[in-house]
Parts: sequence; C-alpha cells; structure tokens
Amino acid sequence: MKLTRQHRFAPALAVAAAVLTVPAAAVEVLNAPGAFVFRSTRTANPLGFLNDSLVLGINGVTPNPYTPGTAVGDLTQVWASQSGTNVQLNKIATAVGAFRDSYLREIPYDPLLTGVWDFEISNPQTDPVVLNRATPAFGNVAAVPFAQNMLLQGSGLDLQLSWVVPQFAPGIDRQSIFMFDSNGVFVHQVELALNARSYAFPATLANGQSLQLGETYTMSLDLSDFGPGGRQVASSASYFSFTPTQQALNAFLPSVGDDLVYHFDISIEAPEEILFFDPEVAIGYDFAIGNGNPNFASVLLPDVGDGLFELWLFDGEGNPFDTGAVLAAGVQFNLLDLAAGGVERFRVLGIEESALLDPADFTAFQAGLTFTDVGQFTGTMTPIVTSVVPLPPAVVLMLPGLWMLDRTRRRRQAPTAARLG
Repeated sequence: MKLTRQHRFAPALAVAAAVLTVPAAAVEVLNAPGAFVFRSTRTANPLGFLNDSLVLGINGVTPNPYTPGTAVGDLTQVWASQSGTNVQLNKIATAVGAFRDSYLREIPYDPLLTGVWDFEISNPQTDPVVLNRATPAFGNVAAVPFAQNMLLQGSGLDLQLSWVVPQFAPGIDRQSIFMFDSNGVFVHQVELALNARSYAFPATLANGQSLQLGETYTMSLDLSDFGPGGRQVASSASYFSFTPTQQALNAFLPSVGDDLVYHFDISIEAPEEILFFDPEVAIGYDFAIGNGNPNFASVLLPDVGDGLFELWLFDGEGNPFDTGAVLAAGVQFNLLDLAAGGVERFRVLGIEESALLDPADFTAFQAGLTFTDVGQFTGTMTPIVTSVVPLPPAVVLMLPGLWMLDRTRRRRQAPTAARLG
C-alpha cells in the first residue's frame, strides 16, 4: 500500500500529541469550617494587642501560605463585615500549633458591633472560589477578669508558673497558655484543666523546640467565658515576659507594655510579708501604688553593682527629691521612718551603668516590698534607663577613680524616667 503524506507523519503526530498532553494539576479545595467573634481584654503587652477589643477569626482555612504543598495559598483572603464595617483578617504567621490555619483580626471593642458578622473567604484559584460563613450575635458581654498573683519559680529551663483566678459570676470555661518568642512568633500553646493553678514548662514546646537560655519570651494566660451553644463570647489575657537563665527565680511577675512600665496585680494578705517583684532593670526605678492600694511600708533591694542605692521621694507637685538615705543591698529599709503612713511613690537610683544590666532580662533585679495594710497591689514599676556606649580598655581602667565623681553628680540632679518603646 502506498503511504500518503498523512500516513507517513501519523506516528510522529501521535508521539507529539502524547508529549503535549500533560495531566492538569488538581484544583485545590477551599475550606473554612467556621468563624467566630468574641470580646477580648488584655493587660499591657509588648505584642501591640489592644486592651479591649473584638477578635474576629476563622480556623481551618486551607489553602493558606503555610499549607504544605500549596501553590495558591498566598491568594486566599478573608473579610468580615457588619453594618457597613468591613475588616480584612490576617493570617497568623505560624505553621505549627493551634493557629496553623487561622486568620484573625482585632478591632476596638464596640457594643454596637456585637451582632452577626458575615465572613467571605475567597481564592481565585480554588474550588469553590468563594465561601460564606456567619457568626451568631452575642450582645454586649461582661469583661472577664485577669488572672492575678503571677509567680515564676525555678531556674534554668526548669520553670513553673502559678497564679490565682479571681471570682467571676458567669464562670471560667477554659484556661489556655500561649507563648511567643522575642520576634513575636508563636512557639507554644496548651489548654489547661479548669482547676489548674500552676504549669511547669515542658521540655518540648508546641513548635517542636525547647526553651532557650537567654531568649526573652512573652506568655499570656487566657481565661475564657462561653455563651449559649458552647461558643466563646469573652476572654481575658494576662501577659508577661521572662528570660530563662541559670539564676534561681521566685518572684511575682508584672505585665509589660511597649512603654516598658511594669504593671502588677498582687493580693496583699500579710502586709509585713516581703513580696519580691522581678521585672527588667536599668539604672533605677520609680515605684508607685495603684488607685486605692495600701502604701509602701518598706523596701529590700538585691546585691547589684556596689550594693548601695539612693532613695528619692516626690513632693506634692510630683517633683523628685533626694532623701539623703543610702539603701544597702539585703537590708530592709523602713519607709515609715520617713513618712508615718507610708509612701505612695518612691524612686531608687544608684545602679551603676558599669553593671551593664540587660533591660531585656527581667531576672536581673528582685526588689522586695511590704505594705501598710492588706488589699490589692495594682501599682507599677517604671525603669529609668540610659544608653551605654562601650568604653575602650584605658577608660575602663579609670572607672574606679571616676566612681565617686559620678555618684556625686547623680545626687545633685534627679534624672527623668525614660520609657522604652
């Protein structure tokens, strides 16, 4: 049989067709099980979270930028709307733990925005392209109180946290701990039993790593209130920062905001008992009670630098003045000797710059305080900081001779309290 031109090229065309026929990539499926909204109140914190907010969120969204093997996860968007308010949610920057597939956004709390929120989840390269979800209205709910008496004990990586949960009429329905590293990256999460009042840090965190000596972590203890149907309607989060070191710890922890002011919430049950408070340090501190707190009765300072400190008080106009008293490390100083009813505010100076205490290491300074009466301590401790320029060796050798001159100058003029952002 004589082959035509078409017959002669048929095998080549068949091979070419086989080469060009590539199976189409499977279209990724868009998933978004359910959305939520609740009221969140938070203590001062270095992560930038609002103190009173509405948290809008949705878990289980795939594909997202952290979905293994996805080619289109970066295109997923989540929006929420109510009464003309439109909010785009952000993917939490983690590939591990409870937030791996979560999108969240917080806005200032507004009781007028506690109705139904409509969510739209979209991705132009998935099937389906759009999903719609909605949250039930939950109304203007009461704020959940914060955990109190945060106490950190232990040393090295063997650390344990304990706390007190205040009375709350609706009841606490869940306790959780969340932890972030110094870069704000999520590293750990655990849900606790409702009757738990202590927690030992595990050898392995949720991200598969362990605590690191010298790394500063921010942790929150969250208390949640559930409404009808088991939905979370409100929560509180008590934040604090800590840095594991080999130093032994047994101190109450403050919450710390971007302004580097330390906020305490401690029950005073025995006024004469010395309570130790352990925030970050610099060259001095301003101590102040909160509204309605009992006054300070005494102070006990640690052995830092030369172990000698200056005591300053404040006049009626808030101006600091040097009392001339010299406080020695390890010796309890009775503030009642200066003011019969105790003092509302005082300043401690005299921590030498040469001590080079790291302001990011809250374990470096433990101050003991007593009070004039029982009650609650919700006061603050504001570090006074300064920039330290490294000195050449020749200048370092001169420091002992300059110490007295430097101390005299500091007594003549009260430095201002600088707050780090």
